[in-house]
Amino acid sequence: MRYITDIFRGNVMVRNIAFLVIFLVAMYVFYNLGKNIGELVYYLSIR
Repeated sequence: MRYITDIFRGNVMVRNIAFLVIFLVAMYVFYNLGKNIGELVYYLSIR
C-alpha cells in the first residue's frame, strides 16, 4: 500500500489520470442511478 502512495505522490500525471478515471466512473454511476430513480418515481406517480 505504501508503494502505491509513493507512486501517486511522485508522479502528478499518473495521479491526475487516476483522478480523471475515478471522476468519470463516478459520473457514469451517478447518471445511471439518477436515471433509474427518475424512472422509478415516474412509474410510482402513474399509479
